[in-house]
Amino acid sequence: MCGVFGIYQIPYWISSVITIFTILTIINAYNLIDGIDGLAGGVGAIAAFTFGLWFYNYGQIALCILAFSLFSSLLAFLVYNFSPANIFMGDTGSLVVGLILSVLCINFVELSFESLPYAFPFRSSPAMAIAILIIPLADTLRIFIIRLLNGRSPFHADRNHIHHQLLDLGLTHREAALTLYLVNIGFIVTALALRNISSLKLLYILTIMGVAFSVLPYYLKVWKTKPASIKVAE
Repeated sequence: MCGVFGIYQIPYWISSVITIFTILTIINAYNLIDGIDGLAGGVGAIAAFTFGLWFYNYGQIALCILAFSLFSSLLAFLVYNFSPANIFMGDTGSLVVGLILSVLCINFVELSFESLPYAFPFRSSPAMAIAILIIPLADTLRIFIIRLLNGRSPFHADRNHIHHQLLDLGLTHREAALTLYLVNIGFIVTALALRNISSLKLLYILTIMGVAFSVLPYYLKVWKTKPASIKVAE
């Protein structure tokens, strides 16, 4: 019998609250990263493709069709949304995509604990799900913490998102989006390679990687804005 973080059974009402919280978190996190051309569409396509492959491997055809339908739709959307964009996703699009991804994520975690005779069983499916959605989840947590530390509402808009930090470093919309695509894929590959360790251990590893990636653009920006004389002295 598999558990999550050492917990094997919880009351139904608690599981319902956790499910609702997960859905709302993923929807809002995905909505918040829709800040530059091509980012939300690309990150959503990567997540949908990853979920789709896993559902196909587990014989979950209905969920597989849902995931790949979302993936193909986002690919078609990216043709016109990738920088320079001609169309934009908007709140309605990002909220719908976030809802679909939350459904895929919850089913991914639930089905991964089933004893099915398929390859790629996951002992650490909750952490794997976080790796798949790491860009929106990590960025949302990051900006909420920054806003609270600055004494502002966590829902107050600003330019502290990770994509804004990359733009401030001099990257174009296209370069910033591609960078975050590669980071997302890197997290997925790392989690896949470590899929047989416990979920808690994998979560520690992903957390360390996420924190390092979150603060790196800020320190690069600080170093970039230092006078040349200070850089030479260092």
